[in-house]
Amino acid sequence: MRLLRPALLAVLCIFVLVGLLFVPFHGDESTIIFMSRDWFRLAQQGDFAGVAFRSPPPNPEYAENQDLRLLNGVISKYLMGFGWSFVGDESALNRQWMWGADWESNLTQGHIPNDRLLMVTRFTSALCALLSVIVIFQIGSHVVGAQAGLIGAVIYALLPIFLVNGRRAMFEGAFALTHALLIWASLIAASRYQRSRQGWGGWLLVGAATGLALSSKHTALLLAIPVFVGLIWIGRRSLGQTLIRAAAAGLIAGAIFMVLNPAWWNNPLGAAREVLRLRTSMLQIQIDLFGAFQNLSERLAAPFQFIFGSPQYFEDPRGWGQWVGEQIRVYEASGMAGIAPGAVTGLFLLLIGSALLVVRFREQPSPLIPLLGWISLFLYVSIVITNPLPWARYYLPLAQPFAVIAGAGGYALLRLSALLVGRTRTSTS
Repeated sequence: MRLLRPALLAVLCIFVLVGLLFVPFHGDESTIIFMSRDWFRLAQQGDFAGVAFRSPPPNPEYAENQDLRLLNGVISKYLMGFGWSFVGDESALNRQWMWGADWESNLTQGHIPNDRLLMVTRFTSALCALLSVIVIFQIGSHVVGAQAGLIGAVIYALLPIFLVNGRRAMFEGAFALTHALLIWASLIAASRYQRSRQGWGGWLLVGAATGLALSSKHTALLLAIPVFVGLIWIGRRSLGQTLIRAAAAGLIAGAIFMVLNPAWWNNPLGAAREVLRLRTSMLQIQIDLFGAFQNLSERLAAPFQFIFGSPQYFEDPRGWGQWVGEQIRVYEASGMAGIAPGAVTGLFLLLIGSALLVVRFREQPSPLIPLLGWISLFLYVSIVITNPLPWARYYLPLAQPFAVIAGAGGYALLRLSALLVGRTRTSTS
C-alpha cells in the first residue's frame, strides 16, 4: 500500500497533464496569455511604472490593460510569461480575445494563440493543477486518513469541472493549487493547537498561503475568512496571543499580495476601490448578457450539479458550440474528460462522508474535522449568495473540500462492503 499510493498519485498527475493536449479552447485563454506580457515588462524590462495604477488612465489602451491587472490575479500570468520566456519572446504573444466578434475575426486579427504558445502556457496551468491533486491527498490524509485521502484525490482528479478548467491557460490551475495550499496550511495550524504547540509556525504558513491564494484570484477571500475565523476560534483559550498571530498572518498575506501586485503600489486604496467598482460593473454586464439564476432553489442546487456533473466548456452560447464543437468531440473521445458521478451520487457520498467524520469526531475529538466542515459550509453559502451566474468554474473552490468529504464517504462504503463480505464468508464457512 505504501508504494501503491505514490504510484496512483503519479498516474493521476500524468492524467491531468496529458489532457491539456485535448481540452477545448476558451476565449479567456487568449486574454490571460495576453496579460502575461506583464512578466516580460516587469522581470525583463523592470518597467514597474508602466503598470502603476493611474486615475484617470492616460489613454484607452492603458485603461484597458489596467482594468485587466486590477480585476484578475497575477500568479497565472507570471507563470505563463515565465514558461514562454524559455521558448519565445513577448512579440509572439497574441492579443486579448474580442468578445462579440466571431472566431474568424479573432483568428485573422491575432487574438488566438498559436499551438506552441497555447501548449506552453497550458502546461504552466496544468502543472499547478496536478500539484493540487497531491495537496488534496494530504488534506484528506490529515483529516480522515491516508486511504480516504487517496480516494478523495481520485475523485478530485477525475472531476470534469476540475480537469477542463485546470488544464486551460486560465486562472484556475494556479488558483486550485494555492486554494488547496491554504486549506492544508489551516489544518496544519489547527493540528498544532491539537498537540498544544501554539507557536508561530502554523500561522505563518496560513499567512503565506493566503497571500498566494489572493494573488491567484481575489475570490480566495471567501476561503481566507473562514480559515482565520476558524483558527481564532480554535485558539480562543489564549485569545490575546491568537489574535496577535492572526494579525501577523494577515500582515504577511498583505505583504505577499502587494509584492506580487505592483499595480497597487502607488495607490493601494485607490486600486482597491477601483477593483470593487470594476467587479460590480462586470458582474452586471455578465448578468445582462448571459442571464442569472431564476430562483433560490437553482442557486442551492448549482454547486452539486456543476461539481459532480458534466463539464461546461463555454459560458457564452453565441457561436461557441459551433467553434469548439469538434474540439469537444475529440476531447471526450480521448478519455481525458474525467468522470461525472452526477449530483445525486455526489450528494450521497458527501452525506456518507459527513456521517463518518461526525462519528470520528465523537470517538476522538479533533479540531481538523469541524474546521473542514466550517470551511465547506462557509464556501457553499458565500458562493451561493455572491454568485448569480450559472458558470461552473465559479464553483471550483468547493470541489476541493467536497472531494475530501466524498473521499471519506467512499472510504466508509468500502469498509462497509469489506465488512459485509467478511461476514458472508464467515457464515458460509
